[in-house]
Amino acid sequence: MKARIPTKYDKFLTLQREEIARINKIWLFALYETYGFGNERLRKVYEEVCRLSEKAFDIPEIWYHVDQLLINKYDMAFFEPEDLKEREDALRQIHKENGRKWRCY
Repeated sequence: MKARIPTKYDKFLTLQREEIARINKIWLFALYETYGFGNERLRKVYEEVCRLSEKAFDIPEIWYHVDQLLINKYDMAFFEPEDLKEREDALRQIHKENGRKWRCY
């Protein structure tokens, strides 16, 4: 039987998923409390967030469009614009530490 020891990256992904789930719960709760969203509307919002998250994972350039809309158009300057070069460098470093061949996501 082969035992697989979780890497730092695996632990990081687990923590990241847990934090994302908590943040999603807060958003859904805020929509319920503020606007009275019911089960169906909350489910639709959650599904759309999941769909966009998958798209953002496959196509990192989508963050530029999100930044354009939220930061520039709607003047939400409290958000920092995404730095895709920095994100790419961080992923490259994680793969290097885990002995994996780097690939762009």
